[in-house]
Amino acid sequence: MIAVKKKIYLDSTVPNYVFNDAYSEKQKVAEFLFQNAKNKEVLMFASPNNLDDARHVAYAVYYSADIIASYNFSHIVRISTITQLQSVNLGLGFRTPEIRSPEELL
Repeated sequence: MIAVKKKIYLDSTVPNYVFNDAYSEKQKVAEFLFQNAKNKEVLMFASPNNLDDARHVAYAVYYSADIIASYNFSHIVRISTITQLQSVNLGLGFRTPEIRSPEELL
């Protein structure tokens, strides 16, 4: 049986912490996620520039991400956003990725 790897979409907040020594815990989590990708344990992708939050989520839905990892607690990692996204995707026939903080993926 072939193991299916999780697809994790990183919004632009996560990669920033790899290079940010001021937040050592978040830096460790980001490094862990990138190490998993390097070891080919998960498939990760992200948009290459600072598009608005709705586009980040739309990319993840379109590319069938299993998980959206984000530190954007103001707009993305919120119960109201998740509920609205599930409702819209259900109506359009899309599957909604789980939305989590990177720490929840450890």
